[in-house]
Amino acid sequence: MVLDFDNVPPFPGIEAAGDILQTSDASTSVPGMKQTLNLIGNLLQTLCIAAPLLVSSLSPAWADEESDALTLHYFGTIGLARATSEHIQYVSDLSQPNGSSAGNWSAKPDSVLGMQANYAFSDQTEVVTQIVSRYRYNGTYRPEVMWAYAHFTAENGTEFRVGRLGTDFYMLADSRLIGYTNLTISPSLDFFGQLPLFHIDGADLSKTIQAGNGLLTGKVFAGYTGEKVPFGDANWNLGDSPMLGANIDYHQDDWSYRLGYAQMRMKHDWPVSDQLTALGFPAVIVEELSMNNKTSRYYSAGLIYDHGPIQLQWMANKVVQESLGYQNYYSSYVLAGYSMGNLTPFAGVSRSYTPSKQLNLGPDNPFQAGVDHVLDISHTNQTTWTMGMRWNFRRNMDVKAQLDCIRGKSDSTFLFRGNTLGWNGSTDVFSLAMDFAF
Repeated sequence: MVLDFDNVPPFPGIEAAGDILQTSDASTSVPGMKQTLNLIGNLLQTLCIAAPLLVSSLSPAWADEESDALTLHYFGTIGLARATSEHIQYVSDLSQPNGSSAGNWSAKPDSVLGMQANYAFSDQTEVVTQIVSRYRYNGTYRPEVMWAYAHFTAENGTEFRVGRLGTDFYMLADSRLIGYTNLTISPSLDFFGQLPLFHIDGADLSKTIQAGNGLLTGKVFAGYTGEKVPFGDANWNLGDSPMLGANIDYHQDDWSYRLGYAQMRMKHDWPVSDQLTALGFPAVIVEELSMNNKTSRYYSAGLIYDHGPIQLQWMANKVVQESLGYQNYYSSYVLAGYSMGNLTPFAGVSRSYTPSKQLNLGPDNPFQAGVDHVLDISHTNQTTWTMGMRWNFRRNMDVKAQLDCIRGKSDSTFLFRGNTLGWNGSTDVFSLAMDFAF
């Protein structure tokens, strides 16, 4: 997906990552101020690094003021989140090591800043580069290349892209980091939170045809992931894992539908295996719980309705894990908004659930408790009620306020960070944000 920044729609889709700017002690007295200044400093760093690289790599047409082949765009969200529970760290997705807890405001979960360059060699050929700063797995805001691909379009409706692509096997997944194109401050935690993948290095091929009164698009893609996620005191390297999949989209009038499938075969094992080995667990048990060379399969469906003042979204997914150590995952959400001029109130509900897998070692087995603990790591059983207000106070800018009431079981810990001892499954999350896209 390439966003038209000159005509940004108020809802549906872009993507993102930064370093750390030192701030004075005075700034830390304002909730989230130090993290926000860090993020702004990293946007400046992003611009300083990226601009010379982009300019030097492009055609001499850049020097021609009348040339419109090259366009530069900027987008971002300055957000603050406050989770009431002291027993969890609230994050926007599992790529973040920590976030808000115990009623403290944090800019980490939702703040994003980025830039995008599009260069059109012709009507059929374009290159796109996108660099983003957001809070990431290693506790920094270091800028990351999210998109870097060449895009070729044929007159018969066939499109081919190669390079670094956004992960879009879930509807809207490749655009979830561009706050201005989302109705809410951040996409559903229950649905998108378990997906820490934002890009793959590979290629995709799509074809659009007329079907009835609408357009039918089929896409296939293949490539390799290149990301890491925090896992306790270690990181789980998801890089170099082969991924492939396909989507089918249908667009008719104000309706959009999608069915999607993707699979990823883990190249690297998760840190749990080394921890179990160090504790003396038998190799046969470690192998049962291992993620090495195990396949994750993602099935999804979604629809979007956007007509006049009404916006509706519904999505559902199922994630099947080949490994016994990682739970299968089910989630869905429905979201509705109604525009009244520049104001859009919205509300929704989401649900995530993992039916527990079991590995019974027999009565009085000394390793049973450890196995049960591993199986609990990826368990969720919760419902989130969302309500909020969006104010488009000027062109391509908005302010949002949002409340998420998370209600679940005490063992629903998968989507959160931190020590969950004493967690009862419930927290309220208040969020404020300002978005822009130019």
